[in-house]
Amino acid sequence: MLFKRARARLTDWCGHLPADGPLPPDLVARARAGQMETILTLTPHMMVVNIVNATIVAAFAAGHCDPLLLLVWYGLAVALGVLALAEWWVRHHRPPRLRTSVVSLVRLTRNAGLLGILWGLLPILVWPNAGPELRNIVTALVAGMIGGGCLTLYVAPSAMTAWILGILAGTLTALGVSGTVYDLILATLLSIYGLTLIRAGKAASVAFVNNRIASEKIKEQSETISMLLSDFSEGARDWLWETDANGTIVRGGRQLLEHIGLPLALETDMLAPDALGANRRTLARLRWLFRSREPFRNLVAGFDGPEGAVWISLSGKPMRDEEGIFAGYRGVASDVTDIQKAEEQIAYLAWHDPLTGLMNRASFTKRLDICLEKPGHGSLFYLDLDGFKAVNDQFGHGMGDRLLGEVAQRLEKATGPDGMVARFGGDEFAILSIKARTRQQAAYLAKRVVDRVSKPYVIDGSILKISVSIGIAFADSGNRDTAEWLNRADLALYRTKDEGKAGYRFYEAAMDETLRRRRFIERELRASVDMDQITVAFQPFQDARDGRISGFEALARWTHPDLGDVPPAEFIPVAERIGMIGAIGNTVLRQACSFAANWPAGVKLAVNLSPQQLQAGSIVDYVTATLRETGLPAERLELEITESTCLINTASVLNQIGELKALGVSISLDDFGTGYSALSYLLRFPFDKMKIDRSLVAPAVTDPAARDMLDTILKLAHVLGLNTTAEGVETDEQARLLTALGCDYLQGFGISRPLSAGKVPLFLLEAGQEGGRGVAPVTTAARAG
Repeated sequence: MLFKRARARLTDWCGHLPADGPLPPDLVARARAGQMETILTLTPHMMVVNIVNATIVAAFAAGHCDPLLLLVWYGLAVALGVLALAEWWVRHHRPPRLRTSVVSLVRLTRNAGLLGILWGLLPILVWPNAGPELRNIVTALVAGMIGGGCLTLYVAPSAMTAWILGILAGTLTALGVSGTVYDLILATLLSIYGLTLIRAGKAASVAFVNNRIASEKIKEQSETISMLLSDFSEGARDWLWETDANGTIVRGGRQLLEHIGLPLALETDMLAPDALGANRRTLARLRWLFRSREPFRNLVAGFDGPEGAVWISLSGKPMRDEEGIFAGYRGVASDVTDIQKAEEQIAYLAWHDPLTGLMNRASFTKRLDICLEKPGHGSLFYLDLDGFKAVNDQFGHGMGDRLLGEVAQRLEKATGPDGMVARFGGDEFAILSIKARTRQQAAYLAKRVVDRVSKPYVIDGSILKISVSIGIAFADSGNRDTAEWLNRADLALYRTKDEGKAGYRFYEAAMDETLRRRRFIERELRASVDMDQITVAFQPFQDARDGRISGFEALARWTHPDLGDVPPAEFIPVAERIGMIGAIGNTVLRQACSFAANWPAGVKLAVNLSPQQLQAGSIVDYVTATLRETGLPAERLELEITESTCLINTASVLNQIGELKALGVSISLDDFGTGYSALSYLLRFPFDKMKIDRSLVAPAVTDPAARDMLDTILKLAHVLGLNTTAEGVETDEQARLLTALGCDYLQGFGISRPLSAGKVPLFLLEAGQEGGRGVAPVTTAARAG
């Protein structure tokens, strides 16, 4: 009788659910299932730790206690761990239990208590003969096992409590028998630690159980809630539907007809599925589901309405009467036509260019893959528009987009039905021509494309002129590499660009090395700034009147660990094309200002600004921060911009130049004579200096007309109040002529080749030692560079 009473109390204690208020038995069973599921998830980790810890402590305790008792203890610890893992393995491979009885929690509490008692016996075994080191290990292990068990078992407070008390009972007994002050203090601390964990674990278990109960309540009510929408379904996108056992729609038929767009010739909701105008595939799927008597969810059914296809999402579950006989289906319907059309549009955009309607790169590449699988591959054309950027800059991106649309139409007409045209992005296009299988046929098509694309365009009254460069490649027999085919056409296009644009070139095997180097430079250049490979060289310019060095122009240099010194003429265009010129320009500006801050006060620094730096809109802040950090006075900094920069977002460029001048920085117009050379820009932009391009300097010595043009430009600059610098000065004759014509500053190899930063101080010293004159031209310093 006493045993039965104790067992009942144990069952009540284990089965007590730490929740707020009384709960229905079914909900309690589901909450217990959640407790067991959580513990089951952590069981393998806990048991593996149990076996590993038992092995470690047994190894350390050997020789400090009775070996037989230690062996028995270790065997029991491992056996209990293995049994727990085996039970976990069996339950893990069974369907999860939705409900659990109190018996499972009683068994869990019993097992946790037995294993806890077993670990509590460990200190009793080893403490009498253990040294300080082993006692520390045992104490730490006991504390860790208590904490680990609490974290694992807190969802079931009875099991957690049995585990902790089992360990504490043996541990405190060992410490109490020892009787030392140190052990008694340790026992007190362990008691506080264990009781605190029990209290914290119980509080955490209340939160866990309440959350689990709330989740089960939500799950229980979700199905009911989803079916209570009938009063609100009229005119809505979602509505309830229902059928009888024969499949006739008895509820929701009117709403279905309304969404499909069919006439409402019904007095009731009774409607046969065949009257809905569903396509054959939809009807077949609905019939199969109806026969299977299985629930379904989010079945998208297509219907042919008078205004086009209509898509309805259907979810339903079978209904059964009181005797369990199938009585039909009930569910929810939703008009997803807009969503379906949006998905179709997304699928279309995944394979087409949204601006022109042509195939995009992904779609075109897939066609190339198919083409390579067939004999007679045809020819691949890679196209790039010449002059398109100028249209964008001058007329805006809206006009540019319309021009691209016109170009796409002309390409399709020029290619005909036997070719495929794609837009890769920007102003890049591609053509695959199946019929152009020889060089003669491909050349004929290329000429036709160049001719048609190059004809003027009239858009909104504006006459636009562009041309096109084409690279052509044939796929080798046996070659199945689409990327290689595209690379070859791209390389041929690159050669066309180099040789003057507005034409076409065929791929040749000799271009491979050029392609490899070009790709390598593109890839390596992207990392050059972060790898500190970009450095600065300085080319001096001198006062034409007294020969004194007035300043230095900062020039970007790239030293690659494998390629060595890469010429600026090679890497600067690449940097502009891949969008790195802005980062390189900022690096050069910061480095140059840092060096120039240590030069004599009268020596200026000239640095080029790229269009990308101005387009970014942050150059003023960057220059301000650079001057502040390097300590270079603003009046010693001269920023150079090209004429093409003035064409890009003129208002923004003007505002930024104004802010730079407000800092005290001077602005130069670089390479005058190579671009548009429009006088309007000289009047609109507040330039301080004009730099005359070398192409105007070289012929002026021997050509009277060139000399007169140079004289006119210099006089114009002086009328506008601009200083002038002549670039490309290489001979004494050029220097004397420019000085006689009134040029203010001279720059070129005749003054000095670009110098490294370390050579600038010596150069300035030597210039001063020669009576204030610049270093002698061509014959000495220019050759020494």
